[in-house]
Amino acid sequence: MPSLAFLGRPNSLSFGTISEFERRRTRNDPTLIRAHYRITTGDFLSFEIHGSDGIAYMYASNTPQAGDEPVAIEFGLKEAPRPWALFSKRR
Repeated sequence: MPSLAFLGRPNSLSFGTISEFERRRTRNDPTLIRAHYRITTGDFLSFEIHGSDGIAYMYASNTPQAGDEPVAIEFGLKEAPRPWALFSKRR
């Protein structure tokens, strides 16, 4: 797994490391769960950590262990200003 140290993240992206990193960074519990659920069997399929700065880490287990590595990482972009808002200033 490539390192995200250049973005100020830990070298290890394991579940335990990222959970602790996000807890320290936000001084709260990060949003830890967006579960994907299979209705037909009642199984949870994956687990996500939605951390600070719009980065989400996806783990391919409904009960990830501390050493589990993410299977995907999502980088959210900051919302751009709306074009019409640039011209709406009152004079």
